[in-house]
Amino acid sequence: MDEYSVEFDRLRRNRVEVSYHKYGPARKNFGEGRVDALETAQLCLDAFRRDHNTEHLVDAANYLMFRWMFPMPGEFFRATWRTDCMSDNDTLRRIAEQLGAEEILCQCAEECSELAQAVLKMRRVLVGTTPLTQGKARALINEEVADVLNCAEALEAISFVDWGQVARIQAGKLERWDRRIREGVT
Repeated sequence: MDEYSVEFDRLRRNRVEVSYHKYGPARKNFGEGRVDALETAQLCLDAFRRDHNTEHLVDAANYLMFRWMFPMPGEFFRATWRTDCMSDNDTLRRIAEQLGAEEILCQCAEECSELAQAVLKMRRVLVGTTPLTQGKARALINEEVADVLNCAEALEAISFVDWGQVARIQAGKLERWDRRIREGVT
């Protein structure tokens, strides 16, 4: 595949292995905050701009990987494919202030219930027990998912959701779900 460089990964890995023996475990250096991976990556990029040696890009990629592996408090991974549909944080804060936590929690429960109903309608479409079309059932699911996502982001605005913690829990639950499927447990 022309869109990915195995050689780049090989060079990165080689440098990580050498660094382990020279400087010790990354967990200590980056995980304990001894080295600022983001600042060091920037130094590598600056060096590349000066001398055009692409080795600096390999090094910068490693530092960025270490920052991803050992994030600072409050940092998290969340796929940005959905940022174009995420609500405006100022709007969410304004809504949260006006409605208050109790009403946001109530609306969140209501929207989750409506999503459950929409998903069950799609199931009835798939088994043929409703005249609703698959397209209309899909549109209902999309509408309710949008409402639930808005509610989840409103929960973040009132400090009830920590996306970093959510991402870690989600990854663990996905792994457990996959393992259970492979084991024949549904």
